[in-house]
Amino acid sequence: MIESNQIILTGVIVLLAFLLLIIGIQVFLILNEFRKSLRQFNGMIGGFKTMTDTATETFKTVAEKSTSIAGLANLVNLFLQRREKKK
Repeated sequence: MIESNQIILTGVIVLLAFLLLIIGIQVFLILNEFRKSLRQFNGMIGGFKTMTDTATETFKTVAEKSTSIAGLANLVNLFLQRREKKK
């Protein structure tokens, strides 16, 4: 016959196994939500990278244009200075 201690021990083991199953499912769901959050965060970072790349290109273009304009202004000044020297 089964003693009362064996029945209690079996009941505790079954209860603990059930609790571990529930905890395992909860951990799985938490990790799944964490993965979704990381994907969203990665998408946001990718968007920021695109924005900063675009801004960098824009500023680079503006800097190149201003350098070209400054060079043209220096050339005009040089031409005007030489013209004044000839007079």
